[in-house]
Amino acid sequence: MSFYVIVGAVFLFSLAVQGSLKRTYAKWSRVRNSSDLPGRDVARTILDANGMRRVRVELVQGKLSDHYDPRTKEIRLSQPIYEVPSVAALAISAHESGHALQDHLRYGPLKFRTAMAPVANLGARFGIPALIAGSLFDTPWLVQVGVIAYVGALLMQFLTLPVEFNASRRALAQLESLNLMSEAEKEGAQKVLRAAAMTYVAGVASAAGYIVYLLLAAGRLLMRTGQRKIRFLMVKSGWRPGNIAVTLAAIMIKLPLHMTGIGNCQIIILMTGPAVCGRPRKLTVNVTGTAYNR
Repeated sequence: MSFYVIVGAVFLFSLAVQGSLKRTYAKWSRVRNSSDLPGRDVARTILDANGMRRVRVELVQGKLSDHYDPRTKEIRLSQPIYEVPSVAALAISAHESGHALQDHLRYGPLKFRTAMAPVANLGARFGIPALIAGSLFDTPWLVQVGVIAYVGALLMQFLTLPVEFNASRRALAQLESLNLMSEAEKEGAQKVLRAAAMTYVAGVASAAGYIVYLLLAAGRLLMRTGQRKIRFLMVKSGWRPGNIAVTLAAIMIKLPLHMTGIGNCQIIILMTGPAVCGRPRKLTVNVTGTAYNR
């Protein structure tokens, strides 16, 4: 029941965010900006003013598909942003220029997100299949790989927020310092950027909701199993934050897979590291019990 409540709440929140973005964008895309500059010229002005003449501004297909690619040093703007001199185009092109500024100034969170994006994409795509396969075939190392991959992909969602908020702050600062918007347009630009940022908040809410569900599911299963056994075996200095985090993540993610009532729950994780006093460091977690039939 908790799963459907959480998923339903996140789904409704996402719908509300998407609706708000569409309404805000539609309103301010019909308002002409006082500079009479389309998005391509706004971005070009900001880039040139900050010594980034090598960054290109290109047209991309799609609606609201605007983005900055740090690999190719290109700002890609959709047709309504690239060609139309609206307040929405002003705000969105400035926001993407904010990402270019982050890249130019070697902004730490953006660098980390860019470096980890391919890994996170792989984790989101293959983490759950690896986790399920490891559970079905009782392959602990595959479960561990799936856990790390998928949880890492979820955590990347949280890193997106500070990067996006920072880009919006830089965008507004550039628009003001270069006199590209009037006081009357500032409110519209802020609303467009705020609505766009909320889409990332919705993504984070979705990831957080799933993590909360896993916690609830794992707790309920452990409370209602006919037999419960959790055993920790470790040598000196084996109790490390990394080991604890991976172990808890494994429990959170694997136990719900057994809530259908088929078979027993069992997790065995062996983590080895640098030797301590000549002995390998390891942490073994064994969870057994009769699965709870909902």
